[in-house]
Amino acid sequence: MYSFRPVESCDIVIDPATGVATVAEDVVDPLAGEVFDTPEFAASHEGTLHAAGNGDSSDES
Repeated sequence: MYSFRPVESCDIVIDPATGVATVAEDVVDPLAGEVFDTPEFAASHEGTLHAAGNGDSSDES
């Protein structure tokens, strides 16, 4: 599992049977689809997704 955002260890659930780590359901996207008109945003992962037409990255893993 790779995270493009900081994820607190308390927000990670590990299945004891499989060892698979998942992010808890109650974690909220800090940008929530918000777009910024700045060069930093355009160069960011979210900005790249937005420019490619994939502005909603909530289903990205």
